[in-house]
This record gives sequence, structure tokens and C-alpha cells, in this order.
Amino acid sequence: MAGCLALTERYQMATVAARAVLYAAMDARRLGHRVALPRLLLEQAAAGYLSEAQWDLMGDDDDWLDQAIAYLTDPLPCRGARAPLRPFPSRPGTSAAPGCPESAGPFYQLADYLEQHGVRTRRFICPPERFWDAATRHAATSADHAALRELARMREKAGGREEAERLGREEAERLYQQRDLVNREASDVVKVSNLHRTEASCPTVTPG
Repeated sequence: MAGCLALTERYQMATVAARAVLYAAMDARRLGHRVALPRLLLEQAAAGYLSEAQWDLMGDDDDWLDQAIAYLTDPLPCRGARAPLRPFPSRPGTSAAPGCPESAGPFYQLADYLEQHGVRTRRFICPPERFWDAATRHAATSADHAALRELARMREKAGGREEAERLGREEAERLYQQRDLVNREASDVVKVSNLHRTEASCPTVTPG
């Protein structure tokens, strides 16, 4: 429990660059990439999660990724839990993750707790354009490439972000109209109920 709280704190207190790397890792995992995440994928995808203003504030800091990785892989503040990211453990006698070309490394693994957190909190969020480009170019294996390319094609077929936003607005408008109809029907029920109570309280007049 203490480890989960520590991971949540590290996530919440992360710099914009470190959080962008985490978002890239979370989205890659929830969209089907295997556990071993290439650094090059994280670097190029993370840039897409930064606004122009955030990118400008980092200025000429060429070490932004190194600083973000150093923050995310530091286990000391995590109270016994694994760090948000950790170097993917290589098998003895190998320098690359199983099934991954050595040139694609180094590789990192997202903490299980943050992976689950990403699935819960980001399931309705469409990653930025640069994520899709980085994922299809730098996914670790042919299976990762195939899975992410298929999702990218589905996204493009659906009209991309603009289409998703348009559908979201239409859904919001539909729900608003439905809620308005329910409110009006409820108001009519209250009026009829009040009318019945008024009629019941009136004295009955019998012909003399």
C-alpha cells in the first residue's frame, strides 16, 4: 500500500517531461505493446504530449529525456515499490529483451500499478499524432508494429481526432436533450400531482 502511494506521488509530482514519458508508456501498454518499451519510442512519442508552451519552457535543454528517465527510474522514493519505470531486465547472456532486436534498445518496463492506472484513467483518451508515428516506427517487435499499425489504421478510418471530437459533441448534445426531456416530463408529473392534491383538499359541495 505504501508503495502504491509512493508511486502515485511520483506520478503527481513529475515534471511535464517525465509525465509525458509516462503517458507515452501508459498508452503504448494499454494499446497492445509488449512489456519492453524502447527508449526511442518513449522519446519520440513523449514530445507529442507536450504543448508548444511547455516545449518552449524547456528551451535548449537537450537532456530533458535523460532527466525524465532518471526521475522515473529512481527507486529510492518509492518505499520498496518498483520505480515508475525500470530498465527491462535482460536474460543472462543477452543484451536485448526477448524477441526484440538489440539495436532497438535500451528498453524500459512500466510499473504494474501505473499500467493499471493508465488503463483506468486513459481508456477514453486518444494519444497525440506523434505517438502513432513513433509507435509505428519504433515499436520493439514485428508483433508490436502490427498491433499498433492496425489501431492506427482503425483510428484513421474513424476520421481521427476531429471525427472523435465531433462524435463526442453529438453524444453530449444527445444526452443534454435527453436530460432536458426527462426534466420536462418530471415537471409535468409534479404539476399533475399538485393539481390532484389541490382538488382533494377542496371541500365537497353537495346540492341542497
